[in-house]
Parts: sequence; structure tokens; C-alpha cells
Amino acid sequence: MEQWSKMRAKWHHSHGITNVWSEPAVRGKERLKNRQAKCLHGNQKPLRLIELIILATSDVGDVVWEPFGGMCSAAVVSLRKGRRCYSAEVNSDYYQLAKARLEQEYERINSFLFPEFL
Repeated sequence: MEQWSKMRAKWHHSHGITNVWSEPAVRGKERLKNRQAKCLHGNQKPLRLIELIILATSDVGDVVWEPFGGMCSAAVVSLRKGRRCYSAEVNSDYYQLAKARLEQEYERINSFLFPEFL
């Protein structure tokens, strides 16, 4: 019986949260831009929206699959929230940008958790 319960879809909702979520487009510091102040990706997802999805549908240590990685927002949130994430991106330019973003996020988290190793 326990093996079947592990296969059920997870749904952890916070009090007062409905199943209709609305987040504004990414702007300000969260929006990734190049030196000419142009957006790096035209469809960058808001981290808060991705966080709601990941927290509602997974537990710490679970695997998150992001098939259309883009700027790998799900991977960034997964890293922050203790999940493992596998992302895929066919565009090599976006892949390189996402890779750099994840390396930067990984360093940020490690410097916060283990400052004595810097």
C-alpha cells in the first residue's frame, strides 16, 4: 500500500491559496538582461510563480523536471528549495546563459551556507 501512496500526485497548498495564480511579468532586478539592457530571454518565468508550483507539488529531495529550460527558473527555485532538478534546453545560447545563471546561484547558496570555505 505504501508504494502506491508514493506514486500519488502531491498537492501541498498553503492556507488561502487557490488554484488560480497570477504573477506579473518579470521586471526589475529579477529580469536578466545583457549589457545593452535587452532581455536575455523573451519568456523568462517569475521565480515566485515557479516557487508556488514547486512547493505545492513536491517535497524536499524530490526531482523536478524542466523540459523546456530557457533560463532554468525551475532549476534555480529547486536549488533554493532543496529539490533536484533536471532541465533541458535545445538552444545553445540559452543553455550557456542558463548554465552561468545556475553556477552563480550555486555559488551564492554555498557562500551563504559555508562562508568559511571562501
